[in-house]
Amino acid sequence: METSDYQFVMGYTSYILSEHDYGQGIPLTMIEVHTLTYIEDHPDVTITELSQIWHKTKSALSQVITHLEREGLLTKSRKEGNAREMRP
Repeated sequence: METSDYQFVMGYTSYILSEHDYGQGIPLTMIEVHTLTYIEDHPDVTITELSQIWHKTKSALSQVITHLEREGLLTKSRKEGNAREMRP
């Protein structure tokens, strides 16, 4: 990998992991915003499904969902018919 490629990857990674105000006055990471967008488009998605889609652990996605819930941007509920599955 060329130095400029490495610098681009490091800069992009830093950007997506840093918090930004997307117009609601709530600092969110790019991953959180994309997760919210996906949930809006697919309201029946579960945390397990999100973890598979985003290639992250269920624990990592649960942390994202918990932060979004704490900010009042979504609520979690049990999936109907399956008490073990959580749906954001």
